[in-house]
This record gives sequence, structure tokens and C-alpha cells, in this order.
Amino acid sequence: MQDRYTGDIGDFVKYGLLRAIRGRKRLGVAWYLHPDGGPAGDGQHIVYLQQDARWRCLDPGLFDCLRRLVARERSVAAVQREDLLRNAVFAADRLDIADIPVSQRSCWRQRWFARVTSQLSGCDLVFADPDNGLCPDDRFAPARKESAKRMPLAEANALAAARAAVLYHHNSRFAGGHEKEIRHLMGQLRGCTCAYYWQRWSNRTFFIVNADDEIERRLTRFVQRWGNHGRLLHRERDRTGARDRPAAAANSTVPALQSPPAPRSDNFEADPVIEAYKPGVDRTLLRENLRRSVTERVENLIALQRLAEEARRAAYPSPGPWNQVLPGVAAAPVPLGDLGDEETVMNFFYGPSLNINGLRSGFTGPGTLPFSLPNEASALFDIRVPRGYKVQEAIRRIREHLDAQGYQDVEFTAMGAYDPSTTDPNSELVRSVRRAFQEMDVPVVTVPGSGGGGPWSIYATDLGLPVIRSVGLGGGAGGGANEYIAIDGTDT
Repeated sequence: MQDRYTGDIGDFVKYGLLRAIRGRKRLGVAWYLHPDGGPAGDGQHIVYLQQDARWRCLDPGLFDCLRRLVARERSVAAVQREDLLRNAVFAADRLDIADIPVSQRSCWRQRWFARVTSQLSGCDLVFADPDNGLCPDDRFAPARKESAKRMPLAEANALAAARAAVLYHHNSRFAGGHEKEIRHLMGQLRGCTCAYYWQRWSNRTFFIVNADDEIERRLTRFVQRWGNHGRLLHRERDRTGARDRPAAAANSTVPALQSPPAPRSDNFEADPVIEAYKPGVDRTLLRENLRRSVTERVENLIALQRLAEEARRAAYPSPGPWNQVLPGVAAAPVPLGDLGDEETVMNFFYGPSLNINGLRSGFTGPGTLPFSLPNEASALFDIRVPRGYKVQEAIRRIREHLDAQGYQDVEFTAMGAYDPSTTDPNSELVRSVRRAFQEMDVPVVTVPGSGGGGPWSIYATDLGLPVIRSVGLGGGAGGGANEYIAIDGTDT
């Protein structure tokens, strides 16, 4: 948890869930509070607070309170004062290891967790809110700074021992997708029989551990009330029908059989997986293909190859204006490549742009994964914001545009965001550079701006220092790992 997340959509669902299932239980909250920091745009999923008709009906009191907090003070201390969780006990010691010597961080973490368990010892329902969620024990390194954002499974099982617990997890890029990740973690959490998978904006999961009948009934009503914003996933049953099987058996992929497979007349032993799936197999296409002659099958294969070749040519067309190549956009304005010289220069210096760096989706190897469909996709892109805009305004408008188009579940993260900056052409720095080039008889052109931006702008915007790019010695490769800027001459 971080203070800056207070009141966002994640807060709304987690407090709504806890308020719905706690009943008469004494609730304890382990904040796992981390100092504010991370990608620009985190904690900005608050547009739901402007959509009363859609969200307020789910928990009016909670909705109104979070809206007040967002407008006034975004902090866990404010949440505690508002008593949103009705007499809950809070373990609010910060997980800040920045100033702790590396050699002492492991012991420091153990002492911190001991204080948490002691503070919540009298609670029969606990909630843990690690910033990035759960982490396998073998990947948890307490000496690393990012560990402060994670909760190792050992801590999760210890905190939930002999009582009900709700454990937060921010879904990651787990191989096979979120649902596979959820089921994998359920198998590692002792007593975890179900998990609530939230699917709006940033996907997240709440693991329910050691739930009694009352919690299960309340959880069912909560899921029904909150509709299609999330799903309740249950732990797969083992062959005896028990849900709470040992973690070692949780990854078994062999479905339970109602009865042993029928004896076979040949020498091959029946595969239980195949036998279990046989009754549900649709054999329509298989039978249709078997009715064809060998010649008809070959002709069908040739037709499929022709179709594949047409698809390849469509994906890699011959050179030409894009509005003549892409279907349905022939009436689009003149493509950028056909702009005149003046228009091109004006667009470079003053126009915005969106450049898609890469797209990623589905299984990417190694090998192949047949009969699979991608369940998520990601894109990496950079944007030059329009002149006169601040980057946070551009980020806000993109988020609002996605929400307005029905893409509230699309996560948008700004990995780097820098405001534009300008340097006075009459500054001593600019005049000295011009004099140096004039002495070497090198023509100099002072342009109104550059076609891109970067972290160097903070020297002008935050420190008021003049900055010049693309002149002088070195600089490294633009956008590369060795890119640098010289400060106060060439000695730095």
C-alpha cells in the first residue's frame, strides 16, 4: 500500500469486500505501507468517483467517504480516522528500508513482521495489503529495495494461521495468464479455498483463507451485488471432492474420474486425461473430413495454403500510401509522408505524435502452445504531447478517453513523463555556444524546439537552468543506455 493510492478503484473494492464479509469478526489490517513512489499515473484510477450512477449504489457510505478523502487527504492515516472499517486494528509501521544497511535488512524485516503479528494477535480476520502482492519464498530477497513491496508466502501463511484472512495480490505477467497465476497461488496458501478476481482497470486478486460458512455466505452475496466487475474463483477439488488438499497436489492436471476407464481390447493402457475428455469432444468436423476422398483433402489443403498466402500479402503489402493499403480508410486525409516541406517541419516542432514501439500478446515461446487463445495484450508506446500541454494533463486525458470508450479494464502506466522546457536564446550558455561555432566558421541554426523530450527538461523546469541538446561533445546514442548529458562543462 502507498498513501497516494488512497481512494482509487482498488481501495473501493478492497474496503467494500472487507465491509461485506467481516460480520462480527475483529478485523486487523496489515498495511504493508511503502513510501510513495513508482510510475507516474499510479493511483490515478479515481474517475469512478465521478460516475455515481454506476458505482455509488454498491456501497454509498464508502463511496462518499473515499470521494471526500481524494479531495482532501490521500493517506492511510485519513482512512483510519474515518473509521471506514469500524473499529479495526491497524499495523501501520512503514516498510521503508532505504536507509537500512543491506546487511541488516533481513533481520529488520523479521522484526517488522513480528511487530505486525503481535499488533494483530487479537483479531480473528486479518487483511494484508502488500503493494505488489504475494511473492514465492524462493524469489523473495529482503535485502533488495523492491522486496518492501512484496509479501512472501511464508509471511502470508504465518499471518493467516488459525484465523480467516484476506490477502491482496496485484496480478503479474505470470506464464499462462492471471487465472493460472491465481490457481497456482491458491495451491501455495494453506486453507485458501477461493479468490476474488477484480477485472476493472488494474487487475488484482483477493485470496480468501480459512473462510468459515458465514464468510462464504457473505462473500457470495458480495459477488452477486458487485456484478460483473469481478469473478469468484474456487480451488479445484481433488478426487475425493475435498477443496483443501495439500499444496503439492494443487498443480495436478488430471481431472477426477467418476469411475475407472473401461477395459480395452488392445495392448494400450488408457490415458485417464484422454478418457475424461472424450465424452465432451465435438467430432463433427472430424467426421466431415473423413467423408472426403484423398483428392478432396489435398484440394482443401491447397485452398488453405492460398488463404495463408493472401493473409501474408495483406500483412506485408507492397509499398504505397497507408490510406490506399489499409481497408476502410481510403477517405482518410493525406498521409504524413506526403506532406510538403513546410508542413513537415511545422509538425515536427509543434505537432503531437504517438509512436507504437511494440505489441505483445499470447504465447511467445519457447516452442509452441497449441489450442490456446491470448487472454491479455500489451503495447509500449511513446507520445510527444501537444505544445502548451503538461504531461499529467495528457495522461489524464488518455485515461479519460479509454474510460469513455468502455476500456476501464485497460491498464495504462506512464513509465516516464517529462514536461516540455525551453531555454532563452539570449542566455549566456546559448550565446557562448554560438560564439564557439562562429570561431570555427560552422553555421549555426537556432530552432524553436526539439522533436522529443526527456529527463533533461527537469533542469529547466525545476532548477531554472538553461539546457542545450544535440551540440557539444559526446551525448551517447539517443534513447540508448549510454545516453548522457554534461553538466557544468565536460568534467562531469
